[in-house]
Amino acid sequence: MLDINDEFTAYGGQHNYAVFTFLKSFKSYENDLKDVINLIKTCFHANIGVSSCRVVIGQIPLLILRFNNKTYANALHNTFNDALKVTFYKFDEETVNQQIANYLEKIDKKTIKLIDIEANFPTETIINIFKNTYRPIEKIQKIFKRPFIKHQTSSILDNNFNNPRQQKQRNNNNKPTKKQLLITFKNQSSADNIFGNNIWYKTIDHINIRILPANQTSEEYIKRTKYSYKITGIPLNATSQDFKPILTKIGALSCSFTTPSRRQSFKTAYAYMPKSKFINNYTKFNVFNTTIYVFPSTHNKSCTICGNPSHEYQTCDRKSNNNSSQSRPFKKFFINRNSNNKISLNSDITKKFKHLLTGNFTTLNNEKLLIQKLQLILKPQIQPYTPGPIQRPSNTNNWDTPMMELQSEINTLKASLKDDHAKISTLAQENKDLKNQITKLQTDILNNYKVIILIKEQNSRVEIKQDHILEQLNNLFIQLEATEEDNQSDVNNISDNTSQSIYEYSDDTHITRTVYNDREIVFNKENLDLPLLPLSTPNNQTSSINISLLQCTVQSFSFGNL
Repeated sequence: MLDINDEFTAYGGQHNYAVFTFLKSFKSYENDLKDVINLIKTCFHANIGVSSCRVVIGQIPLLILRFNNKTYANALHNTFNDALKVTFYKFDEETVNQQIANYLEKIDKKTIKLIDIEANFPTETIINIFKNTYRPIEKIQKIFKRPFIKHQTSSILDNNFNNPRQQKQRNNNNKPTKKQLLITFKNQSSADNIFGNNIWYKTIDHINIRILPANQTSEEYIKRTKYSYKITGIPLNATSQDFKPILTKIGALSCSFTTPSRRQSFKTAYAYMPKSKFINNYTKFNVFNTTIYVFPSTHNKSCTICGNPSHEYQTCDRKSNNNSSQSRPFKKFFINRNSNNKISLNSDITKKFKHLLTGNFTTLNNEKLLIQKLQLILKPQIQPYTPGPIQRPSNTNNWDTPMMELQSEINTLKASLKDDHAKISTLAQENKDLKNQITKLQTDILNNYKVIILIKEQNSRVEIKQDHILEQLNNLFIQLEATEEDNQSDVNNISDNTSQSIYEYSDDTHITRTVYNDREIVFNKENLDLPLLPLSTPNNQTSSINISLLQCTVQSFSFGNL
């Protein structure tokens, strides 16, 4: 019987007889093991002796099956189960690490990271756009980035701790200003489409959202982040759309704006490009009634007042001209967007219709007054109710025709409804038959799978038995060869001492052996009815014993008699 053992740990119990698979491989798994356990019960027979449990390794849920039969567990290793539609693996540390690495590698290849998103920007809008553009999304993860806050000394914190204004300011500073999204697509082709077509950003509502691989060690991630320019002196209300001509001129494919501090007079951006378009030099642009500086991001020092990388704020000319007090902020830079769009009335029009443009007029709702008048006109006169005699229709013969038509329509509807019920019954029976056939097919598939497992087990035993037989036969053949060499040496000694011998068996039977100069022996047979003589030499006795031993060995392994 299957059971859920909550106390079963990652390497507890008979882990040598265990297999595992990923819980998310089961389509019916939704953080509940009931459906999965029911599937396993229908697949494995109760007599096999199997138990199951859920184990989480590295935040990845696994399903572990333990067997009493080691052969059955080994047969399931790296085997796709047709009934469950999953693949099982041997449960040991090496295999678990390898399969989890492969599993995470597949997820990593279809996951992208979206950065530089305002914290209050609706996530649903981004998801819908990416879903409609790059196919279905499997899951998302939000990552909020808090702003960098310079740590204050303890004395300053103690003095301002009870100040409500300072407390509110600290709470506002702790709020995240940016967020990131990890989007995992259902198919890897969606991510391949983005990176293969060299798409570095996505514009949504005049905001450029940068696109990066989720893995920071990948070549594509390094390609999109290694080479960049730092851009300073940007007006505070400038957007990526305003900045697009400059980005095109410097060869940048994406841009990221930083969040300026409350006292800062401009904001900073970082522009990213591939290695082929990166030039290690300094430049500036006179746009938006200000000067914008562009230089490699590896140069960390620049003026915090004007943005010029050639000096720092202590030697800036604007420091003395723009601000004489350290407590007052510097003049902030903005793009004047209303100077060319302001429209005013012509003086002639104002003079001609002055009586209509000045003074206060009370507007009457004429439509409401008209409705009120209509309600008074159409309002019925209320009179007391006085019951009178019931008036019956004088001519009832005219009702026969409509009643007959209605009765005919009712009969037609009843017949149609009856036919529909018959069709529904037929379809239900066909559906039931199909379900029975599917159940039978599943049972046959399961039985065939069990037979295959048993055949594999028998083949394993037969192979082991064959190995033992071959080893015994090899040893016997070695002994026989040694005995044959001894016998050959004895025969040679006899032939040297005797050139011709006559062996008599009886009065009527003898064999003459003749030895020629080329040492070839020829037996002249005078009578073919030779009796069987026993072997008397020690070597011959050894050969007889070896042959008997070979026959016993073959019979013991069910090969019959030699």
